[in-house]
Amino acid sequence: MELNEFFTWEYLATFAGCMVATGLVTQMVKGSLDKVVSIPTQLLAWMVAVVILVLAQLFTGTLTVSTGVLSLLNGIAVASATSGTISGVKRLARGKEEG
Repeated sequence: MELNEFFTWEYLATFAGCMVATGLVTQMVKGSLDKVVSIPTQLLAWMVAVVILVLAQLFTGTLTVSTGVLSLLNGIAVASATSGTISGVKRLARGKEEG
């Protein structure tokens, strides 16, 4: 990935790329979605991660039944990391360190 590019499908197919995009999308839709239906943030992050992973595989030509199923598991890892990062940033923003 070059420095003048934001996202590519290849980057979104990586753990780091998917985590960044999942965090951004989750935070963008969470507030609006909460007005309609309450979904736990980690579940929403998992759903977003799976969609991003599957789309990245689709657009890079690597989507198979096997990689699609693995996206369900990889989405758990991405969502867990993303949710932890989001919680940490919120704690820092509040100026509190939870032990």
